[in-house]
Amino acid sequence: MTEDFIKGSTEDAIRNLEIPSFDKLNNDTWDFETMKGFQFSYRFVEFVIEQYGVDTLNEVIRNPHDFNGIFQCSEAELHQKMVDYLKR
Repeated sequence: MTEDFIKGSTEDAIRNLEIPSFDKLNNDTWDFETMKGFQFSYRFVEFVIEQYGVDTLNEVIRNPHDFNGIFQCSEAELHQKMVDYLKR
């Protein structure tokens, strides 16, 4: 998938605020593809790198549930920060 395809295919969901939660992205069923899980996972990585840096992304990979320790905010707060980032 190209970056243009990823951004274009998530545009409507972002505009309609239908951005899957992190919990929903932790899905190994066929629903992952229909909810644009690949694209939103890419967008999450983009968000973390741009807002927090590669070292923080590495921390998330090693401790995917430690939102408070890594980002000093809850999972819901981080999701809202990502939504705000995507809406710009």
